Amino acid sequence: MLGSTAVLDVTALTGHAEPAVRDLYLPRVASGQLTMCNAMTEPYAPGSEPGLTTTRAVQESDGSRTVHGRKWFVTVPPGHLPGEAGRGLRVIAERVRLGRLLRCLRWLGQAERAFTLMRERARSRPASSGRLADLQLVQALVFDALLAIRTIRPLVFEAVALVEAGLDARVETGLAKVAAARMLHQVTDAAIQVHGAAGLGPDTPLPALFRTGRMARLLDGPDELHITAVARRILG
Repeated sequence: MLGSTAVLDVTALTGHAEPAVRDLYLPRVASGQLTMCNAMTEPYAPGSEPGLTTTRAVQESDGSRTVHGRKWFVTVPPGHLPGEAGRGLRVIAERVRLGRLLRCLRWLGQAERAFTLMRERARSRPASSGRLADLQLVQALVFDALLAIRTIRPLVFEAVALVEAGLDARVETGLAKVAAARMLHQVTDAAIQVHGAAGLGPDTPLPALFRTGRMARLLDGPDELHITAVARRILG
């Protein structure tokens, strides 16, 4: 079973690398012996607009390419260029689109974890008139968190099914990415609220999950990027 990052790397190599490069790297990536990276962001170019990157791979006389830019200087041996020269953004776009959905699936699992912790806390924590679970405002937090998870799950799975079928899923992926990020942020925030000060300490994974939920609204494109992109496709 491959982790989400390895899935992205294997998919990119399988679809765009030359046979010799696939034979050289695929087995090691799949086995976990080799880790690849996607150096897309730059200090002065927003990651949400990869077309603004200034780094360029210049072909040398021996067929290799030297990468010039703020990502340092990197030499790419001949035959190691994924895809056609000048079409690197398409390769990156494919990788990022799949990566967004893999993140959505992970966020669903993390939200489920936060929800479980919240439910257990509400059931076990005593209050002046019984348990936290008996308080209506706590019940409202639990209800809203569960509603968010159950609402977002089919949205994510719909996008996954379209990608698996090889169909255009750009609208569905944008919807799923924004919705899943907001959902994780909402659920982890509610879980911390039910835990009180204990939810901010090191004894539960909630602080880390909450940070992930906030970062989710920025990773692989901020919410605003996806909202605009989806709206433009719908409105024409």
